[in-house]
Amino acid sequence: MCIKKIVNSFVGFFWPFLEGDPIEFNKFIKHEDVPVTSNKQDVDYAYQMYLNQKERIKVVESKSIVFIGIFGSLIAILAFVVKDLLMIENHTIWTYIAILVMSILVLYSTQVLRYSIRALERKNYESFSYDDFLNKDDKEICFGLVKKVQKNYDAINSKVENMTLAQKFMKRVLSVIVLCAIAFLFYSLWMILSLFIDSNKIFLFLRAYCCLISLLVFTLITIAFFVKINILKRKIIILKRDLKKVNDENTTTP
Repeated sequence: MCIKKIVNSFVGFFWPFLEGDPIEFNKFIKHEDVPVTSNKQDVDYAYQMYLNQKERIKVVESKSIVFIGIFGSLIAILAFVVKDLLMIENHTIWTYIAILVMSILVLYSTQVLRYSIRALERKNYESFSYDDFLNKDDKEICFGLVKKVQKNYDAINSKVENMTLAQKFMKRVLSVIVLCAIAFLFYSLWMILSLFIDSNKIFLFLRAYCCLISLLVFTLITIAFFVKINILKRKIIILKRDLKKVNDENTTTP
């Protein structure tokens, strides 16, 4: 189990995926579960749940539209760059590296586009119409609203999961771009230093202080790792606090 988890973490670092099978909601409310004493306030609560669900769908679909526009343009630009690189007559090692990096960016960007389009796909969504409240009492309206909200769980969760994967692949695109920017920065510094210092002296310096430089890099990575852990811990604490607050409000609400 531990080895499988390590392998999944390693694969997920380069190629994100959602673990486990999609969970289908099957705990639907029954008509007898709705109190006979249901009133207009209960209907308002149920309708607010329905509106919150619609707002959640709207946010997810708005994000997917933005992602489709941005990464559709990015793929077109990268395709032109790769085409120009392939048409160069004298290929060097840097040309092949550039083609490899551009191909990785295109691959990740197409995945962002793929999951964004899937998040925008039409799903079986239950809508609230005038037939659901005309000539019906509060109990029937409340039951119908809650049942519609529950039936929409699977469709909304599917959209959210696709959007989550799109965001994960977007992070990989940004990571590759940042790594390229850092590599370009170091290469530029190297070229600038080579104008003033003999490159052989630079190699001798790196060889002489290799252990010290490695220790420094390891220390910086460790510090960044602990900072990220502390940030995640803080987010978890805030999330637990907000969840406790919501539960307390639900408990005290008549």
